Formats: sequence, structure tokens, C-alpha cells
Amino acid sequence: MRTIYQEQLQNLQKELNLMYDLCAQAIALNKESLHNLYQKKPTKKTSKKQSELLATSYKILSKLTEKEKSISESCELILLLQQPVAYDLGQITTTFRSVVDIKSIGELAQNNIKTLAKISKQYIPEALFTMAQVSCEMFAILQKELKTQNHAKEKSYKEDLYKKEKKLDLAFAQTQEHIAKKLSKTRQKAQVWLDVLIVAKQYEKIGDYIVHLGW
Repeated sequence: MRTIYQEQLQNLQKELNLMYDLCAQAIALNKESLHNLYQKKPTKKTSKKQSELLATSYKILSKLTEKEKSISESCELILLLQQPVAYDLGQITTTFRSVVDIKSIGELAQNNIKTLAKISKQYIPEALFTMAQVSCEMFAILQKELKTQNHAKEKSYKEDLYKKEKKLDLAFAQTQEHIAKKLSKTRQKAQVWLDVLIVAKQYEKIGDYIVHLGW
């Protein structure tokens, strides 16, 4: 019985790892979307590429939703049928929490791609690229730690994540300042700058979720 139980826990971890991989793809698509819009001479190909990225993001989010549901159901079954010991209960509880956060990151990434499609190249501040890059780096740090499970380096890994979060927060503040300066001159493009702010805020929230997953 214990062997079956251990297999269930291992399968649960495998499914969770697949969810992390899907989330990494969603964040990478977000970054690719931003760079696609910032080409020297945007063309019809740029628009087509953006549509393809958005379509892919929908597929990824759909898979994340399916994984969240199946993993949550598996957790509930294990809790009901196996009566796990304290250590395993901690793992299952963490998994429950993680799938919600991972799906939330996927939703934010997809929302950003949709919002970016409404923003022209000239309105994209440089700090937004920093936020896209740093969010990818933060998730890569998280995934590496989860795969290696090197507890001896746990403090170092959390420090790396914290430093990246500070960089993300700084880029967000720079974006806010950039928008404020533009709006002080004219309010004609207020909606566009609001969209830029929404994208930046969602990058910040992605960073928050990554830190939450890492802790």
C-alpha cells in the first residue's frame, strides 16, 4: 500500500513539473510578444506573428487549467484515501497552493500578450523589456531550484530571487515615472499609457507569484 502511495506522490510531482514547464513557456511567449512588437519596421508579418503568439498562449493556458484541475483532484483523493503523514501532507498542501499560483502566472502572461497587441512600438518604454527579461530569469531560477532540490544552497537561491525581484520593482517604478512624464505633457494618449501601466503591473504580479512559489 505504501508503494502505491509513493507512486501517487511521484506522479503528482511529475504533473506539477509539467505545469512549471508550461508556465515557463507562457512567460517566454510574453517576452517574445514584446520583442515582436518592437521591430524596426512593424509589418503585416508582425501582426500575424502576434496573433500566433496569442493563439499559442490560449492553448498553454487551457493546458494549465486542465493540469490545475487534475492535480487538485489527485491531491484531494490522496488526502481522502491515504491519510498522509505530516511530511507528505506538507508536500500535498504545497502542491495545492502551487497549482493556483502557476495558473495565475499563465493568465497574467496571456493578458499581457492581449494588451500588448493594442500598443504601438513608440509607446513601449525600455524598462518594460527589463521586466520581461527579469521575469523569465526569476522563473528560471525557481525551476532550477525545484529540479535540483539543493537545500544546502537554499539561502543563496532565495537571495538570487530577491535580487531579481528588486530589479523588477525598480523597472516598474521607472515605467511609472516614464508614464507620469508623458501624461504631464498631454493626456491625448491616456488610454495607451494606461495599457502600458497594466502590462507593467502584471509583470510585477508575475514576479510576486514567482517569489511566493519560491518561498
